[in-house]
Amino acid sequence: MEGLLMKKRLVIIMLAGVFTLSMLTGCSTTNEDSKQEVQEEASVAEESGEADEDAETEAEANENYETGRAYLYGINGQKKSLEDAYKSFEKALELGKTEANFYLGVLYDWEGYPERDYEKSRQYYEAAGENPLAYVALGFNYMYGQGVEENPEKGKEYFDHAIEMGCMDGYFGLAAMAEDEEDYVTAADDYIKVAEEGTEPLFVVSAFDSLGYMYRNGLGVEQDGSKAIEWFQKEADAGNSSGLNAIGYMYDYGLDVKQDYTKAMEWYERAAEQGNTTAMGNIGYMYLEGRGVEQDGDQAIEWYEKAADAGDASAMNQIAYLYREGYVIEQNGEKAIEWYQKEAEAGNSDGLKMIGYMYYQGLGVEQDYEEAMVWYEKAAEQGNASAMDDIGYIYSKGIGVEQDAEKAIEWYQKEVEAGDGGGFTGIGCMYHDGSGVEQDYQKAMKYFQKAAEMGDATAMNNIAWAYNSGDGATQDYEKAVEWYKKAAEAGSENSLNWLFEFANRYLYGDGLEQSYEKAIECFRVAGESGSTDACFLLAQSYQYGNMGLEQDYEKAMDWYKKGAQLGSQEAMFQLGALYRDGEGVEQDYDKAAKWFDRAAQVDGDYSDKAAKEAENCRSQMQE
Repeated sequence: MEGLLMKKRLVIIMLAGVFTLSMLTGCSTTNEDSKQEVQEEASVAEESGEADEDAETEAEANENYETGRAYLYGINGQKKSLEDAYKSFEKALELGKTEANFYLGVLYDWEGYPERDYEKSRQYYEAAGENPLAYVALGFNYMYGQGVEENPEKGKEYFDHAIEMGCMDGYFGLAAMAEDEEDYVTAADDYIKVAEEGTEPLFVVSAFDSLGYMYRNGLGVEQDGSKAIEWFQKEADAGNSSGLNAIGYMYDYGLDVKQDYTKAMEWYERAAEQGNTTAMGNIGYMYLEGRGVEQDGDQAIEWYEKAADAGDASAMNQIAYLYREGYVIEQNGEKAIEWYQKEAEAGNSDGLKMIGYMYYQGLGVEQDYEEAMVWYEKAAEQGNASAMDDIGYIYSKGIGVEQDAEKAIEWYQKEVEAGDGGGFTGIGCMYHDGSGVEQDYQKAMKYFQKAAEMGDATAMNNIAWAYNSGDGATQDYEKAVEWYKKAAEAGSENSLNWLFEFANRYLYGDGLEQSYEKAIECFRVAGESGSTDACFLLAQSYQYGNMGLEQDYEKAMDWYKKGAQLGSQEAMFQLGALYRDGEGVEQDYDKAAKWFDRAAQVDGDYSDKAAKEAENCRSQMQE
């Protein structure tokens, strides 16, 4: 940047010199002094010519830079094109526009074009020099360990440095960190700073989207569907059709607005018109399930194909699934395979794995273990860890192949090398079950421990089961509970029921020393991990002061809202009742009606009652 500015200043100086000299000399002479003057004149003219060239180069660089931004964001009358953006930024960089480094980094990092390469993106960001936007991007690299060793503290330093330079976009990084830590209040405050004072569309528009999501779900702010729609609309107005799709989704599922399939379709169609492939897929799903429209398999396929033609791999996967299962359309294994292949060509190796799965299960094709293995191996060659796991399992059990423990372990090891701890879980299961190896519970436990260290939820659940049953470990319910907690937090759905079970044991002293505190902790982890029953029970306990808890309406509301977000009709109904009665909150018939409406849209015991309560609340509002 400094070099370009120096050249610009030189241009101005040289042009001034030429004009001054011309005015002073007036005409040419033949003496020696005149000759010298002529030579000096010629030298200045040459330098002036170079300065003119520099000015032209700088202008061309700036033009390519701005054109690149237009293609990247789809602004200034340009349709978004990552290919054209890439070419423009490369040209701008060749011409000396160092700021283009940031956007080339963005393409490799955020957009995954021409490929997702965090190492290259980091190099571009670093080459951008004292660019605060590049510092924000580098902060994310360190925050998530992308192209560098994970170091959240260093990431924060980059965010803070950008802010110190006057770049409000740096707060986007701080907001993301706060959100990861579930400090939603701080996250919301920082996102608002970016939304109101940020300058870079990459971060500003993302802040709009995040704020829409937070208001929609009541995270860090009071749940407010109207405000959510406002932020999503701002996102759409900024040129990001994801905002339109998000509004459609709210009406589709009745998220703090009255469920309305017609409105949902309108918003989806607006987003689809702007090329939003997710919206195209959502329209396809509405026809697939008959949501507000007559169920129509052909229309569903047509919309999924529109998304697929635009490069959406998930849409290709969905089409393949429909042909594979014969859902709303005639089953056709060949077409399913064709679409899975397209998915693979679009860069998702899961397509290859799923072809293997079809042959393995005989879904739409004749069952063929040998052919299944061919496709699993193709997927594995592309680094698909799940396919490696499947191959390992096949060799461990001898399914369609000769049982070969050595090959099974080899493939499980490859899975580990690909970064998936499930490979260690697979080896552990071999020793636990005696599949091709001598049964050895201790070895099994060692491998489960290794897998757990890599974050594998299944392994954590297996360790918990070992302590729970005494199968492979000394029976220890306390340790079982701790491991079920870890498994639940890592995403194991199987552990939720066991956590609920142990919570009740603590609650009633069934085989364990009675402890309200430990029971509450089990319910808390289960609730935060997705158990609607645990959320509702905790909400009830805070509302009425049960299980040794002090009555706390604020916490009760939080748990009811958590349950509602997870789809609990009971929680939605109870929230409506609290606002209706003004119990623990200020009486608000409008909010009560909204929650009753949401409950009414969910199939269950409270549907009819909730609908009546919603109407009663509206009647109260009119009086």
